[in-house]
Parts: sequence; structure tokens; C-alpha cells
Amino acid sequence: MLGCSIAAQAGLIVDQTVNEGIPDGDLAGIGMQVIVSGQSGTIGDITLGLNISGSYNGDLYAYVEHDNEVAVLLNRVGTTPTDNLGYGDPGLNVTFQDGAPNIHTYQQVPGYTGGTLTGTWGADGRAVSPLTVNGTEPVTETLSSFLGADANGAWTLFVADVNGGDLNNLVSWNVNVSMVPESGWFGFGAAVLALSAIVRFSRSRKQAPVLVRL
Repeated sequence: MLGCSIAAQAGLIVDQTVNEGIPDGDLAGIGMQVIVSGQSGTIGDITLGLNISGSYNGDLYAYVEHDNEVAVLLNRVGTTPTDNLGYGDPGLNVTFQDGAPNIHTYQQVPGYTGGTLTGTWGADGRAVSPLTVNGTEPVTETLSSFLGADANGAWTLFVADVNGGDLNNLVSWNVNVSMVPESGWFGFGAAVLALSAIVRFSRSRKQAPVLVRL
């Protein structure tokens, strides 16, 4: 058998168009679950895309859960000890990536122009109740929670609009990972299989509770 070295493999493992309204002022929110299979190795890097159309970003609370880990994506962005409403921008179409500026204070980042938020941002990461968050809490639950995990299994996105008066709509979401092989050396046949792995997933609806890790 011919030996060869395999680099980390990148792949879009979740790509879901939803187009569903987020209940206004309702902590029950909506949950979307995707089952991923066919991935080998462990997660070496991860980005997550989230597209929400709406009228008030500061109302939103969102997290993704997988393999008994969680990353808090949004937790009432812009809230402070003196402002419990947060940023009033209309919607977002962003990519979350560790190392990017934290989305919780995006209006303070140079280059902010208003309107629907776009670009690449770090996950909010504040694992506290969206009813009490004020921006002073430590960032503890980010996408790095998933590094080293198996990508296979259930990926659940939960989104809630926790303050009434404005309407928001979950348009779509996606997860892109780079997989690190379990071993740095594979036989030629194993390499071909690894590079041609087919990701299969199914989608099911799920109502999820607000997840707060204290």
C-alpha cells in the first residue's frame, strides 16, 4: 500500500434554509436540528453562518449545541448596564469565527456603517440568561467548545426573540468544519475514501428550551 499524508479536510456539513418567523417576545423560541454522518476524524476548525432578517437585533438570543457542548452566538447584542434593549439594527447575515471581533459590541468596531449586519464576528459567548445579560459577563461559550469533537451526530440551533415589539425571521444557517484525521498517515485507499466522503444529513423540527450555562 502506498502511504501518504492527509491534511485537514474542510466541508460544509450543515446548510439549512429555514425561512421561519421567530416568535416575538417568547423565550420558547424555535429550534432546528440536523443529523450529520460520514465524517471521520475530529473538528480542527469551525465557522458558522447565521442569517436573520428582522427589525431589532438586540432582541435576539441564539446558541448552537452539539456533542454535549454549546456555543452562545447571540445574547442581546449591545446591552449594557444602562441599556437593557441593545442594538436596534435590522437583521444580520454573518459568519461566526473564533478570533474575530465579538459580536456583542459590533457597533463599537471601526468600519460599522449601520443597517443589516454582515461580516465575520466572534460568538457572543455569554452563558447567562438573556433576561439579565448586560455585556459585563465573561465570554465562556464560543465555537472553540467544538474543537476536538466528532462532527457526526445532532447539531441543534436555537433562536429566540426575548423582547416583544419587533419581528425577526430565521432565514438560514450553516456549519463549515475542517476535520483533522485520526492519524497523520493513511494507506492510499483510505486517503481516497477520506477525500471523497459524502456528508448525509436530515432535518427535523425541534422545540428547545433556553439553554443557560452558569
